[in-house]
Amino acid sequence: MNAPRWTGPAANVWALVCGLSLDQLERRTLVIWRAYLDDSGRADHSPVLVLGGWIAPISTWAEFVPHWDAMLEMPPRLEYFKMNEAAKLRGQFVSWSETRRDERVALAYKTIEEHIPHQVSVILELEPYSRIFTTDWVEDAARNPYYFAFDAIITGVAREQEKYGLKNPVDFVFDDQAMEKGKIIQAWDALKVHADSRDLIGSVPAFLDDKTFKPLQAADLAAWWIRKLRTDEPDGVERVKMPWQSSRRIPGFQFHYDEARLLAVREATIASVRKRAGGSVQSS
Repeated sequence: MNAPRWTGPAANVWALVCGLSLDQLERRTLVIWRAYLDDSGRADHSPVLVLGGWIAPISTWAEFVPHWDAMLEMPPRLEYFKMNEAAKLRGQFVSWSETRRDERVALAYKTIEEHIPHQVSVILELEPYSRIFTTDWVEDAARNPYYFAFDAIITGVAREQEKYGLKNPVDFVFDDQAMEKGKIIQAWDALKVHADSRDLIGSVPAFLDDKTFKPLQAADLAAWWIRKLRTDEPDGVERVKMPWQSSRRIPGFQFHYDEARLLAVREATIASVRKRAGGSVQSS
């Protein structure tokens, strides 16, 4: 007799939705994503803040986990996958050669490419953000660029997900080390109330340990490479050599907030506040 599909390596995936009916399980979609700025998390070490990850139905994530485990179990065995450790040949990759490291990174990407249908990312340029979103009209506590990117990726997916056939609410899973997770949870209800496509925004986000929740390790790979590409190729000229060769382009959502788009967001926000306040808010 086969074991129930909610046991084994993918048990923590099914645990996220164990209160749903079988019909709801088949229709539920998870966004697994992670923020990557840099090791220290300081804006002066990176020109951009990147949130990146993958989108797939619950059943797909459950099928993905054993394949990811098989990738980790290949000799030399990895307890977990973290792209920053791979890049610097430290942690799980200490004493590895660059060639062996690149082979494992390529296999990790291939595992994602073979199973996951959609990708998602937001790139927030930090220098123009700090100039445009000043304390003149935004409370200092709300100026954290992470909040902006968090709102952008969740509302952006809700706004555009039907283009990709995602017609049901999408749930988000965060790395447990995500900055300001307590404030994110507190702000969740307000975000849903003000979002244009609020019916497509799922439950309060889950915060899980990326060393045990394998889909977050896949998100780590995505966010790291997106940040590297944006940092090393700001002019669009190809310089970064990927350790893998793609067999297909994974479709999905990309939201890039450069200076022009940030200015547009600020003006739209001011216009909305002015409308609610009867025209008393001044643009700068």
